[in-house]
Amino acid sequence: MKYKDDTRVARISGTLSHLNRPSDSSSYFFSQCGGIWGWASWARAWRAYDVEMRGWDSRNVFWLCRHLRSGSIALYWENVFNRTFAGEVDTWDYQWTFTVWNQDWLSLLPRTNLVENIGFDERATHTTEQHGECLPVESMPFPLSHPPSDISTCPNKDREMLFQKFSIEKKTVATLVILYFRKIRKLLLKTAGVGADQRVGRKLMLKAYLRGTLQLVSPRAREYFYRKEHEVGVAAHFDRVQCIYIHIPKCAGVSVTDQLYGCETGHRTASSIQEDYPYSFRKYFKFSVTRDPVARFVSAFQFLKAGGMHAVDQAIAEAHLCAYETADELALAMGDPVVAHRILELLHFQPQVDYVMDAQGHLLVDQLIPLEEFKRGLDIVSARLGIPLTNLKLNQSRTSNQSPVLSAAAVDQLRAVYAADVVLHDASLRQIRAITTVREVY
Repeated sequence: MKYKDDTRVARISGTLSHLNRPSDSSSYFFSQCGGIWGWASWARAWRAYDVEMRGWDSRNVFWLCRHLRSGSIALYWENVFNRTFAGEVDTWDYQWTFTVWNQDWLSLLPRTNLVENIGFDERATHTTEQHGECLPVESMPFPLSHPPSDISTCPNKDREMLFQKFSIEKKTVATLVILYFRKIRKLLLKTAGVGADQRVGRKLMLKAYLRGTLQLVSPRAREYFYRKEHEVGVAAHFDRVQCIYIHIPKCAGVSVTDQLYGCETGHRTASSIQEDYPYSFRKYFKFSVTRDPVARFVSAFQFLKAGGMHAVDQAIAEAHLCAYETADELALAMGDPVVAHRILELLHFQPQVDYVMDAQGHLLVDQLIPLEEFKRGLDIVSARLGIPLTNLKLNQSRTSNQSPVLSAAAVDQLRAVYAADVVLHDASLRQIRAITTVREVY
């Protein structure tokens, strides 16, 4: 009953159809998406349900595009809602999905799938064939571990889940622009010869179409509207130094952000920043600090076992590390793929490649600085930005990549689990050590 009176939450679902679980130890997370196999809601939310979808006529594809942050997904759902609104689809759940999105509500999803739908055969009304929509059923550990008090979602994960679950084709920008301009032309033709009230409504819709098409064509326009609709303090720091620093956990990032921005900016992947600030991301210099994966693993383990920095870190340690006295024990346990998957989902153990590469394996930053060459790397960045980065101090343990607490078997196991990070870090070492003077780079 924790969220009974919280008007931001519309429903609780027992279904998990994708692997994008929370990176902390929380038993559940919030999402724009929500399954209808094993779910519950409250009367306050269900009162807004309208099987006739009478609110859809005042919405359009660009409302969906802003809400779902994808032109391809918006087109898919526009078609679904149009057919449902016209009575061409015999269902009730699309109307409920529209209600939730129209009210800007969220769904609560479990970190493990708790529901199995056994109604797949020729006797079913809709589900005559099974397509593997859900993950295998798992038990939910108790007591529950609640997420931080701030209710928020991860739009990137929601978007990828929608692509996967509904097999939505990712259309090119050119295709989307052509489709949207056709909609604009159709709307202009409809506007001719109608009454004044209808013209006002259609002009507002036309404005939304034009705005959305502009965002598709121009990264700068997309970022402008994103900044306008969100309180984004970090963007001002990017603008001030014309630089974007990707802070990988346990890679000396706090000292860098303090001197570069004057504050902590959090741990965001390059992909997510590129999504929200496409123009700045393309324009500004981008760099990150990498670390030997074995040393980083040990540092993360010791950091969390010592209590971390706040209650969330303590909860992560209690939920995931309590069974392991040493980093060696945890490293060896990661020979089990289930254990490895669970640990790699945690913020401090997440692979470094996730922060600096896209899904296709392309490096998204201009410069990588290996921790072993921290000073030389910062000299390169200082020369590039024209900003002195001096007096940066590292903990003594961070400057050493020796791991005497780990056995040879544990080291081998970690290098296998973090194979991509090993390649990334070794490449950054070779690249920066090949530079004899800063002028070779800039």
